[in-house]
Amino acid sequence: MAERTGQVNPAPPLNRDEVALLALVAEGRTRKEIAAARAVSAGTIQHRLRVIAGKLGARTSEEAIAIAARAGLL
Repeated sequence: MAERTGQVNPAPPLNRDEVALLALVAEGRTRKEIAAARAVSAGTIQHRLRVIAGKLGARTSEEAIAIAARAGLL
């Protein structure tokens, strides 16, 4: 059983693709632009952004970008 230390566990690490996706959004690229460049649907990009936000404990892509930037990922 894991010992409780009272510390909050850090967010799960993002993989390189997730960091790259957040960086593109942070640069101002639209979901459609990113989807076209990656040959996937805009819905797939939206889903991936939701997953990333969830990993970071964010509610929006913008909040996820801010958290990632503060963590030095962007």
